[in-house]
Amino acid sequence: LEKRFGSLDLSMHTLFAAVTGGLTWVEVSDALAIVSPVWQLLFEVYIAFCLFAVLNVMTGVFCQSAIESAERDHELILQNVAHEKAKYFRAVRRLFNQLDRNGDGGVSIREFKEAMKDPSLHAVFDALEISAGDAWALFTQLDREGDAEVNVDEFLEGCMLLKGPARS
Repeated sequence: LEKRFGSLDLSMHTLFAAVTGGLTWVEVSDALAIVSPVWQLLFEVYIAFCLFAVLNVMTGVFCQSAIESAERDHELILQNVAHEKAKYFRAVRRLFNQLDRNGDGGVSIREFKEAMKDPSLHAVFDALEISAGDAWALFTQLDREGDAEVNVDEFLEGCMLLKGPARS
């Protein structure tokens, strides 16, 4: 007892060693039990408090880190989706400009059918995940206003609806 608690310095060293694993807390607890069970109980409460406080802080830091990491991942996914959508819109605009042979800002059914004879244009539609197998059906689906001409907004909107396997 004198060896571990003989002075304030020794007492602080003993408490630190018991919490950090330099000394088993059971040895210290048994030594304090000789003096009084109250001191033994106080020491064990001290050990429990220190261990749980440290564990809670470590758990909190870990959880906070995981939450921040998940938020960054979510933001990154949203950023990638927005980037891919913008890239898709640029590609669809280039395709529209290819289809608009006379440059009037609209694609007539005649321009569309003529352009669809080009096999390289079918490859462009395939790359954009749009089935271009039946030109007339595709044009009528894109022509929302029914005026036999598709403007750039109808084309963009229609291509987004026709894109991929979720189309009807």
